[in-house]
Amino acid sequence: MTNYNLIVKNLTMSYNDKDVLDDISFQIEKGDFVAVLGKSGAGKSTLLKCINKLLISRKGEILINGNDILKEKGKTLQNTRKKISFIFQDYNILDNLYTIDNVLTPFLANKNFFSSLLNNYTKEEYSLAIKYLGKVGLIDEAYRKSKYLSGGQKQRVAIAKAICQKPEILLADEPVSNLDQKNTEDIMNLFATLNKKKNITILMNLHDVDLAKKYSKKILGIKNGKILFYKKTECVTDEELIQLYN
Repeated sequence: MTNYNLIVKNLTMSYNDKDVLDDISFQIEKGDFVAVLGKSGAGKSTLLKCINKLLISRKGEILINGNDILKEKGKTLQNTRKKISFIFQDYNILDNLYTIDNVLTPFLANKNFFSSLLNNYTKEEYSLAIKYLGKVGLIDEAYRKSKYLSGGQKQRVAIAKAICQKPEILLADEPVSNLDQKNTEDIMNLFATLNKKKNITILMNLHDVDLAKKYSKKILGIKNGKILFYKKTECVTDEELIQLYN
């Protein structure tokens, strides 16, 4: 029996009475690496935000390990979100925190009020944060205020923060868009390693078709809020990609 980490059924999302996502359905197996491709405005970012219930869809189901996140609330929703990390296109880090403290913030969800207030992190949590700051090439910036980092550095902080959470599912919205070629390659190799060794399911929006072809196992092509194709990466044709971007 196929083990699906994520199932999206008939997902429809509207802005101002216009469907941004129109009856989207697909399934992702545990440990899969799916790249989402499409023109700007196709609905890629909206899709990821709906999956994490950051946006509320008009209709449909989003099953995380068999449970519909759209029906969850309170503690149940919080527990489901602990299994999902989200890398935002605009970083979503706090400028006034030190870099390492931004990476550590996901651990606050597991602490009581007073521990959260005092930022009482364990040695293991600190070690994990240092480890992944090293993985993204920012170990020397650990105790620097995040407001002094460049856009590319902030993006790498956001990546370290998401990975530190040890997610089952990683949702990434253009995670390497602000990185140079070397850092892009390093970060994409890190994602590939986590996918392979930790069996993390990855759903990643990308603007670079070549990156999608090199790293993903499957490609989901979205055009005008609809799925144009969803198949193994090696089966996607040049004609389909031309149709996707025309």
